[in-house]
Amino acid sequence: MKSPGFHLLAFSVCIALLLGGCQKPEDKTAEQSVRLLKEIKTAVSATHRKGEAFLVLKSDAVAYMADMEINCFKPDLKEHLTQWQQDWNTAYQSMLKENVAKDPALQAKLKKADEGIAEVLAQTNTLKQTATDLVANQASRLETAKAALVAEQAKTSTALKEYQQITAPFDERLKTQNAKWQQLKTEQEKLASETLERINKHIVEAQLKVPKLTVKSGKDLFATSRSFDDTRPSRKQFLERRVRSSGNYSDWYFFDKIPQELEGTPSDSVVRDAYRKWETLVAAAGEAVQASAAELKAQDEALIPWQNRHGIERKQGAVLVATHEQQTAKVKEITERITRLKAGGAEGAALVEKAVQEGRERVESAVAKLRKEREEIVEEATAAVAKGLRRQHRAKFFAMLAKQVTATVRTGSKGDFTVPADIAYVFAERERDNGEHTLWFRRVDSKSPDIRLSNSNSTEGGRNNPFWMFDLKLY
Repeated sequence: MKSPGFHLLAFSVCIALLLGGCQKPEDKTAEQSVRLLKEIKTAVSATHRKGEAFLVLKSDAVAYMADMEINCFKPDLKEHLTQWQQDWNTAYQSMLKENVAKDPALQAKLKKADEGIAEVLAQTNTLKQTATDLVANQASRLETAKAALVAEQAKTSTALKEYQQITAPFDERLKTQNAKWQQLKTEQEKLASETLERINKHIVEAQLKVPKLTVKSGKDLFATSRSFDDTRPSRKQFLERRVRSSGNYSDWYFFDKIPQELEGTPSDSVVRDAYRKWETLVAAAGEAVQASAAELKAQDEALIPWQNRHGIERKQGAVLVATHEQQTAKVKEITERITRLKAGGAEGAALVEKAVQEGRERVESAVAKLRKEREEIVEEATAAVAKGLRRQHRAKFFAMLAKQVTATVRTGSKGDFTVPADIAYVFAERERDNGEHTLWFRRVDSKSPDIRLSNSNSTEGGRNNPFWMFDLKLY
């Protein structure tokens, strides 16, 4: 049967041949040729759709489905498939009911399975109470945990109190020395920053032929190195001072980062004044460090009698303090949570609801498993009869397909084919030489200009899957 699209295509081709045959070669124009070709292409695309069928093998080679029959269906195929599925379900349930009624042993198995399902479902009646008891038990466990923490703290409370009394004065002085040291470090960096800014400003304004200074810190800016010589060494660095030694030799101290060109300029006094202040600040910071070290040593010596009394290493005292603070915070947290749980507030209600939901999910999972086992019992007992019934309805399925086919085409040597544009579904199958049976039953995407049948949308059929149609879903 030839579709209307075929006649339109043939008509367009004849028009093109007639026009080309009636005119002389010199009268033909490129414009007319292009127009005619466009008209032919438009006519074909409006009434037909192209497709291809192939399989990519494990070796990555492509096997084209040549000379394969493709059946085409209209959208109402879905309604006929739905009716076939309903008929199958009705027949299957009727068969099950009939076989169960004739098999006392099967009835006994199913009764036992149903009782198990009912027993599990009955658990839903006590979920709320079980969850409430669970929350109460959680509060009780928290009380036990809190008591254990308090008891643990009591074991070391005397030692902790004595440790804090001994170390408190030292800690206060250490805190003061640390604050002093931090302040001195801040002043050092401020001095270095201001000095660097003044030096670079002078270099720019005086148009000195030296690069602006770039340093990472004050320590880097004021770093010095020494040379021992009888005359000033030929170093292009700023001379900080000269210290005469024995004979004609002297120690020459230079700034590593500051150039010699700044000597004798307005920056000379800036550098020297800043360096004196720097040394003063560094010395003061060193004294603060030494004072802190002395305090730590004195504190350690003061803890020796405490260590002897309690058998706790002096260095473990700080750990004892930290542990006690963590325990105190934990006790407070537990106390607050116990209060919220016992008061029946939002947290307690949320825990109850969560426990109920989890219990419900466990029941649903267990029931689903038992129902699956029940189905398997029935399927095993009726397998032979069900297989025969499936064969009958498989035959009905193919009979239904044969009635609904609206067009049949065959693929070319490269698996190419053309089908009417108004079809909604295509069905094709191919058994290869190795026994593999592949089939395609798919909806045609109305938005896609081409139809592709490949590995990605195929289904296994044949001996390995003779009842594939019972899992078929059309969209």
